[in-house]
Amino acid sequence: MAQKSVTLNPQYPRKSKWKNIFIEAVNAILIITWLHTGISKLITHVAFYIQMQQSPLFYKNALVVSYAAPILEIIIAALLIVKKTRFIGFLSSFILMAFFTFYVVYLMVNVPSLPCSCGGVVSWMNWPQHLVFNILLTGLSFVASILYRKKIKQESIL
Repeated sequence: MAQKSVTLNPQYPRKSKWKNIFIEAVNAILIITWLHTGISKLITHVAFYIQMQQSPLFYKNALVVSYAAPILEIIIAALLIVKKTRFIGFLSSFILMAFFTFYVVYLMVNVPSLPCSCGGVVSWMNWPQHLVFNILLTGLSFVASILYRKKIKQESIL
C-alpha cells in the first residue's frame, strides 16, 4: 500500500502572517477612530447636540442621538479590544461606518453647507474627504471582519 505524502504550502505561513498584520492594523485604526470620535463628541457634547438639531434626519431626536452615537462608538471600540468580541466589533464597525457613509452622501446632496458633526480630527475634513475616509474605513471593516472570521474558524479547527 502506497503512502500519500502531504505537502505543505510554503506560502501559507507568510500569507497567514500578512493577514494577521492586516487584521491587527485595521483593528488598531478602528479602535483609535471610534475612541477618538466618541470621546470628542462627549467632550464637546453641547456643540454636537446643536449640530444634531440642525440635521435634517436627526433634529427630532437630537438629544438621544447626541448621547447614543458617542456611546455606541466607544462600545464598538471596547468590542474590538476584547478578543472574544472582536468579530462583533468588526461587523459593528462595518455597519455603523456604512450608515455614516450613506449619511455623508445624504448631507452632501441635500445640505452641503451643514458643518460636520463627527468630532475630533474627522471634523476638520471637507465633505468629499470625509466621504473617502468613510468609504475606506467601511471597506477595511468589511475585509477585516471576513478575514477575522476565517481566522477564528481556522483556529477552532486546529
